[in-house]
Amino acid sequence: MNPKTQATSIYNKGLEAYNSGDFMTGAQAFSQFVKLQPKNAEALLGLGMCLSKIGRFEHAIKHLQKAAKLKPMMPEVRVALGQIDAVLQNESGAVAHFERALAIRPYFGPAVLGLTDLYRKKGEFDKAADLIDKALAHTKELDFQLVGAFASLADRTGRHEDAIRMLEEALKQDLSKTHRMILLFKLADVLDKSKEYEQAWEVAEQANALKFVLWDADKYDRCVDKLISVWTRERMQAMPKAGSDSEQPVFVVGMPRSGTSLIEQIIASHPQGAGAGELAELLVIASKFEGMREPKGIVFLQDVNRLRAPAIKQAAEHYLQSLRHTCEITGGDPNADRIVDKLPYNYILLPLVQILFPNAKIIHVHRDPRDVCVSNFFQDFLGPLGYSYNINHMARCYADYERIIAHMHEVIDLPILDVRYESLVSDPEPEIRKILDHIGLPFDEACLEFHKAKREVHTASLEQVRKPMYTSSKARWRRYGSKLDPLISELRAAGVHLPDDDSE
Repeated sequence: MNPKTQATSIYNKGLEAYNSGDFMTGAQAFSQFVKLQPKNAEALLGLGMCLSKIGRFEHAIKHLQKAAKLKPMMPEVRVALGQIDAVLQNESGAVAHFERALAIRPYFGPAVLGLTDLYRKKGEFDKAADLIDKALAHTKELDFQLVGAFASLADRTGRHEDAIRMLEEALKQDLSKTHRMILLFKLADVLDKSKEYEQAWEVAEQANALKFVLWDADKYDRCVDKLISVWTRERMQAMPKAGSDSEQPVFVVGMPRSGTSLIEQIIASHPQGAGAGELAELLVIASKFEGMREPKGIVFLQDVNRLRAPAIKQAAEHYLQSLRHTCEITGGDPNADRIVDKLPYNYILLPLVQILFPNAKIIHVHRDPRDVCVSNFFQDFLGPLGYSYNINHMARCYADYERIIAHMHEVIDLPILDVRYESLVSDPEPEIRKILDHIGLPFDEACLEFHKAKREVHTASLEQVRKPMYTSSKARWRRYGSKLDPLISELRAAGVHLPDDDSE
């Protein structure tokens, strides 16, 4: 094979891997190609996009900036940089990149999508809808990304029928596997909001089947076994007492889609409270203690040899700086008495929380397992949640989560407040009083009107927390009838306790 043919083959391999969602393989292929052609802007773009998808943002930015210098009029590069800034919660940087892309190519779908996502996170839904409408009016062909953005706003605009029609039309196009999956998730969500529950579930099954994931359920079980064996009460007591005495961090944990965003929003509505969203810093710290350069998915802290006093003190200080900085750039008060980190699966790292912050507050929110799994199944997550696209994997992961939480209650000294989602939404004030009392804040009426808080929300629950408390998500699983029988069977087989139907 001659060098030119070989290079083309490598490039195509990277492109195919990206389009199928295999971003690790894509990054490897594009990296190999860039070594052959270091000034190829398209390959640098592909490499940067793949690296960003696996969370290697620093390396991604470096390659994307090279691409921008080589081809400053390539809007795709600006969008990729904007997407990274958005994930890192650098709003001003993200806006600048998206607007630059639109200056190069007006109404460019990915740039419009990026800006509308930022508007949605800030609760500016009318502004987002206006931008989408203008972009659709100026686009001759149906742009799948604009259609997806339009569908994301359907619940706010009330234009469900239009969204379904446009999504079904867009799905007739020749789309990549990844793009088809994205639109199917959108369609499942809009159908669900339109109360077409059986059809919504069928479309969600199609979307999940297209998701490329590498999830080893047996390996995950073994990691949980080891975590439980390593972190005994005796081991916790023997850890160096070198952490920070700060009471500022509040860790809200639980399964994704269990209500962690709601609790963060409630606390952030308090005059003495604030939120930092889903901070990855604890994962970064844990990965370094595990000897890794950066986190690769969910991190199980199992190597205690690096947990020495100087490193613990430094890690705690670094975490506090990151917590306050993230809080500030998302519109919160970095000097608030309490700042929430609501990364759900920090429940795996609660031993590290106690080591770093022996005065921290922990809130664990739990919800009917069937509702958690249904909500996960309808969500296309970014990040290390590969279990959520397969019913068996979801059930097993939920069982592991219950094992971990039960163990943490036994081995750590920090008090953990268990909050049941269903109780919170059914009778908010008593539960909110318990939450505030647990974290040492007086009750404030503003917490009952959390939906009015002017702050950015960067999670999948960004629209829910903009609404007053509602109970329509309770027992959501009932809507799908016999479609849910396989999931319920898997949960029972995994040993998950299901609440009695009459108590829902």
